[in-house]
Amino acid sequence: HIPRVPVALTVDAGVYEAKAGDTVKLKIRTTDVKEAYNAAVGYLKIDTEKFTVLNVTAGDSDDPDNEESRVYSSTIVSEYMSDEDEKIKKVCCLFCDIANLNEGAVLATVELKISNDINDGNYVLPFDISDEGSLANQIVYKDDSFTVADARALDVEFRGALIKVGRD
Repeated sequence: HIPRVPVALTVDAGVYEAKAGDTVKLKIRTTDVKEAYNAAVGYLKIDTEKFTVLNVTAGDSDDPDNEESRVYSSTIVSEYMSDEDEKIKKVCCLFCDIANLNEGAVLATVELKISNDINDGNYVLPFDISDEGSLANQIVYKDDSFTVADARALDVEFRGALIKVGRD
């Protein structure tokens, strides 16, 4: 993350252990929420020579009530090839609601297939945290009303996914 203190919340894509050829479900979630947020967007970079994106779902695809959740109904997901690097796919999840959320939530589930010929080792899928990249906002209420201009950017730590690939 861009080092700033204090951090208002963390967006974390998790740590996973798998074997070549396995399918894993990455959960992009908010954790360590110290300040409520109404919007969070993350652009996860995935090396398509090592991983294939099978599915991207808003919210937690393993939760049977996911489609009834606030996060599901307030999140848009997309995937596209990067303009900067032709082998990198960016997976985007954008949560945006008219009220602040003050708890951790799974914003998106990314199902990946690990290449059959991948070498054993640790693979990092980072977030894009450039000026045009990942961020989070909070709506600031004044006198029982708010406008878009009242939204302010929060200092957020973005932790990409770590996938440990091994034979055992």
